[in-house]
Amino acid sequence: MTCGDGTLLDTSTGLMWEITTGTIGTTLSRPALTDVNNLYTWVSTADVNFPYPPSGSLYSNFLDRLNSLSLGAAAACSGLAGYCDWRIPSINELRMIVSLTACAGGGSGSACIDPSFGPTQASVYWSSSAYPAKPQYAWIVYFSDGSANAVLKNGHSSARAVRGGR
Repeated sequence: MTCGDGTLLDTSTGLMWEITTGTIGTTLSRPALTDVNNLYTWVSTADVNFPYPPSGSLYSNFLDRLNSLSLGAAAACSGLAGYCDWRIPSINELRMIVSLTACAGGGSGSACIDPSFGPTQASVYWSSSAYPAKPQYAWIVYFSDGSANAVLKNGHSSARAVRGGR
């Protein structure tokens, strides 16, 4: 259910999702924080050695700005839709929003996600889940076909934020 404030609420899980904006493939001089074309890294290039902390632009740019953390602790919450607890979804949460019927018959390049989530790249989306066997990897979901895989954390991928849950 869309909330009218740039978010979508999944009433069955209690998860609130960011709705992305923009037009796929359009490069703006000042893209919005929620622009579908933004790409992020899981780790910064300085953190390519163990323990591979979540220090890349996914956390230091996207989440910080989405939660308005750069304003400081004394500032009132002014994050997306008035919430300051946005996070990157786990691999299980991210896989829950895959809809194979959304991309079936949509032709090449159709994302496997309900259009209510806003424009979505039919590409790779980060999860917050590290890959236990290889800590330099994190789980991702391909919204082109709904599959999941582990990739190096220093790559560039799309992101979608979530909050709440049961």
